[in-house]
Formats: sequence, C-alpha cells, structure tokens
Amino acid sequence: MAVGYTAQTTYLANISAGYADLIGKPAKHVLSQFHGTYFIFLQFSQIAGGLISSLLLSAPNRDASGIISAGIAESNLTNLSVPVSDVAPSCGSVYCPSDDKLIERNSEVDAATLLILMGL
Repeated sequence: MAVGYTAQTTYLANISAGYADLIGKPAKHVLSQFHGTYFIFLQFSQIAGGLISSLLLSAPNRDASGIISAGIAESNLTNLSVPVSDVAPSCGSVYCPSDDKLIERNSEVDAATLLILMGL
C-alpha cells in the first residue's frame, strides 16, 4: 500500500502541476481537487464492493423443509433450547479464533458465488 500511495501521490502532483499551468490556477488548489476526486472514487469502490459482497454472501438459501434461512444451519433452527453457556465460546465478546474448543467449518458459499466475488 505504501508504494501504491506514493505512486498515486506523485502522479497526481505531476499532472495537477501541468494542469494548473494550463488553466492559470495555483497548483495546490488543483492538487486538492485531484486528490478529492481520486479519493471519492476510491471510497465509492470500497463501498460498492462491500455492498456487492454483502448481497452475494447473504442471499437467502432454501433448505429441504422450505424455510428460508439466510446462512443459518438447519440444526440451529431446530434446536432453539441451546443453553447460553454452550453458545458463548463461539460468538460475542468472548470469541477467540485460537481457542481449542472451536471446530473449523467449511465455507457454505458455492463456487459460482466465489468466482463472481473474485471477478468483481
């Protein structure tokens, strides 16, 4: 990121200085405008990417019983009387990924969704 940010800043400084000479404005004003435009598009792409990823990954799945469960396992839907002490180690403020009690789970995202995300 450091190399990319340095290259972006150098490029914007060079083209803003040339453009400022053409239009007769101070270079620092044009540089501020160019930086603002660049960061608007950068942040928009981050927001759009997050929204697209969220929409693709939270698409509701239909299980065998016809219940729409947005990524919730069927066992979690049928067993609603789980004590809080059994759930606490795997969620909330006490969640620790390096805990020995946690079981590694495979991703339930299908290959087509992963390819769409990588392509975007």
